[in-house]
Order: sequence, then C-alpha cells, then structure tokens
Amino acid sequence: MIRRARPVGATDARAEAVRIEIARLADDLLGLEAAVISTSLSFQERADIRVGDRDLIFEMNHDLLSSGLVSLSPDLLSTLIEVQIAGRVAATAPPDRAPTRTDAVVVSPMLDAWIDALRDGDAAQPAFRGFRRGAMIQGPKAAYLTLNSGRFAVYSMRLSLGGGAREGQLSVHLPEQADEARAPGSSDLTFITVDLDVVLTRLKRPLGRVRALKPGDVIELDPEVLGQASLEHRGRRLAQVRIGRIDQTRAIRLAEPGPSDRTKGAFTRDGATAPAMPVIAAEPIPEQPATPSRAAVPDAPSLPELAQVDDLPPLGDLPPLDDLPPLDDLPDLGDLPPLPELEDL
Repeated sequence: MIRRARPVGATDARAEAVRIEIARLADDLLGLEAAVISTSLSFQERADIRVGDRDLIFEMNHDLLSSGLVSLSPDLLSTLIEVQIAGRVAATAPPDRAPTRTDAVVVSPMLDAWIDALRDGDAAQPAFRGFRRGAMIQGPKAAYLTLNSGRFAVYSMRLSLGGGAREGQLSVHLPEQADEARAPGSSDLTFITVDLDVVLTRLKRPLGRVRALKPGDVIELDPEVLGQASLEHRGRRLAQVRIGRIDQTRAIRLAEPGPSDRTKGAFTRDGATAPAMPVIAAEPIPEQPATPSRAAVPDAPSLPELAQVDDLPPLGDLPPLDDLPPLDDLPDLGDLPPLPELEDL
C-alpha cells in the first residue's frame, strides 16, 4: 500500500533549512549551483518500493535498525561527476549506462555531506537520525534483497542543477520504525555520546620521580596488567577488560571478573588466552599408622599333627592301558648345547 506523499510546505522552518543547507554544501564542495525544487515524505511497503535501473544506489546502515537505501537519479549522478571533471554541467543528456563503483567514489563526498545535513543540525529529518551511507549496491534487484519486510519512510528531494541546466532527484528509503523512534520528544537515549576510558593500571610513585618523567622514559609494567585493565566512565569502573589486537587495530574485550575466573594476558584475532584454572585448596591427608617392623610381627601358631593313614582301602584291579603309538618317526634333534652348571642351593 502506498500513502500519498506529504509535501513539505515553504513555511516549514525545517524545509527552509534543507533548501539552504543543500545549496550551500553543493556550492562549497563543488562550486555547483543547486536549488531544492521540492521535497516530499511518503510511506510505502517494501513490495511497492521502486528504484530506477540506472540509479546509483547505496545501502543506508544503522547500528540498531534494519537497512535502508539512498539512490541518485542518472541526471543527478552525471551532474555531480561532470562538474568535478569538466568544471561545468554538460548541455547534453546524460549517457544511458549503468553506474560503476568509480562513480560511487566520485560522488560519495557530496552525498555524505547532504546526508549529514539531513541527519543533524537545523535541516535534520527525524527519519535520518542514526543512519549513515554504506556500500554501493549493484542494481535494483540486489537493493530489494537488502531490505527487510515492513513499511518504509520515503524521503524524496527534487533538485535544479547548474542554474536549471538539469533536474535530478535524491531518494531515501528508511524503515518506518526509525522515523517513529526518533520523533521529537522521544525518550530514546541511544545516541547520547558517552566518554569511556580504558585504564591499564595504577601506579604509586614519589612526586619527585613523577615530576622527573620526560618523553621517551620507559615505565616497566607487569605483563599481567593486559588482562586486568578496566573500562571506566569519569573514574567509575564499569567492567574488567582485556587488551589485545584485531588485525592492526587495538581492541578490548569485556570480561566478567570472579574469584574462580581470572583472565590473564592479551588476546588476538587468532585466539584468546584461556583463563587460569581456579586454585583449589588441597585438604591435608590424615596421618596413617606406622608400619610394624619385622621383629614386631608375632610368630604364627604351630599346626596340629596329621592323623595316620595306614588303613587305606584297596583300589581293586584297574583296566589295562591302550598301547601307545610307535614313535619311530621323530625328527633328529641334533646336538644340543651343554647346560651350564647350576649353583648350589
């Protein structure tokens, strides 16, 4: 479902600020004469969003919300490129071609300045707050796949370029929840700036020694402090952290300290050092009784004498045994080596 666009009236102070900022930034950065003809705000479902096949499209990123889109029409794209290459706007129509990544690099500074103006300051639009330009998206089909389902606030701006030589359009599609969550009077504190300090360790030194410190002096630290640093705000400890590196960038990892989980050493992208095992107090082994000596072992009692067994009953006649087979075919064992003499027992 598409709702009718809501034009921003000339009496709106914010709309007037948009006209002033857009024109000022174009003149400051490119020496381009640009005037805002009209702006409008509408709401569309994801399935109703349309982006031109020749538009230059970027993703709009947010730390908490789903992605959006920003697109430049071919006339606006060609004008921003021509004024930087030739210093003027060509009188001919822009070429009919798909935008390239080189085009994206060339127009990015101007586009970022306009987005910043629409996000912050007098010209700020509630829907833009917290959003920033992301990577280029190749074509409308890939752009649609970037968006989540739901409704979007569509902010459109029609521009007169080069003193009326051309007209172009800047279109921004942002998730509707961003527009509602950032409305004036909202109690959301997500975007308040907070200064955080990483404190490696604290040392006590005589005042004279501290005053004698100069650039280039080395203060030796225990390597274990890398795993015992703290994240603080205005001197208040917020969390224990470990200091390490990801690629070529310094980084910290939050850790939850506890009596049985002590993190030591730095971490890297390749792997983290495992926390030391908790120390378990060993209980003392009870004292065992002493082993008696051989002399202390008592003699065993003497055994009784066995009874006489002279009167055994007769066994009778036993059956004869079968003849054994002949053993004539045994192999010759040869000469066996002589046995050594046995020791006397």
